[in-house]
Amino acid sequence: MSKKILSKEQSELVAEFVATYNLSEEQISFDGNSTEPIFDYEALNVLRLRLTDLQDTDPWIAERNETLGIVTAKCTVTLADGRTASDLGSAQLGEVMPDGGKIENFIQAQNVALARALRRGIRSAGVNLLKAHKQFLQTGEIVSGAADEETLSKIGREIHALAAEWGHIKGKDKSDYQSFIENVFGTGKRSTLDLNDIEKSQLANMYRQMLNSRNIAGLELPKAA
Repeated sequence: MSKKILSKEQSELVAEFVATYNLSEEQISFDGNSTEPIFDYEALNVLRLRLTDLQDTDPWIAERNETLGIVTAKCTVTLADGRTASDLGSAQLGEVMPDGGKIENFIQAQNVALARALRRGIRSAGVNLLKAHKQFLQTGEIVSGAADEETLSKIGREIHALAAEWGHIKGKDKSDYQSFIENVFGTGKRSTLDLNDIEKSQLANMYRQMLNSRNIAGLELPKAA
């Protein structure tokens, strides 16, 4: 398969990361014309250590569904102040990757799922590695794990969409949603406005996990004769 042709801006970004962090070109890809790099598992670990004050990342395989050919991984990220954030990543046999290649076996699926979980875990801690890289080039400083207002607003919108998909929000009725938040995070916390940045990431992750489990269970239901 021929190598994907990158745009000028994509090529320049690849060259920057290769030169600055001693990565290889094969560790960096892009989704279509996007200029947001997609890093493999090893590159993500290098960049986390070089560009952030995140104390630890703990990705692991949470589920391997042989029937559906789906691997799901989870990653917990520990911030400098000891708080944690977590998120999921999954991959499926036969899935087409950004470079045009396909996931052909479970080893590849596990590697992709781990990388996706790590990437989303880092983002759930409020770190954008591309922005961190640009800041590092300009100032030589690393970034701290704390979500900015733009990220928090995006997470808030996602939570509402996930809660609606789950059924906790029905039109203007948010009573189930409010009760769920209070049951999870404690009395007096009934909306995302009552949660800090890490709690918001945790809530989004909970809804993703519940929806992911429900979707997999639905796929596994036996067909009627």
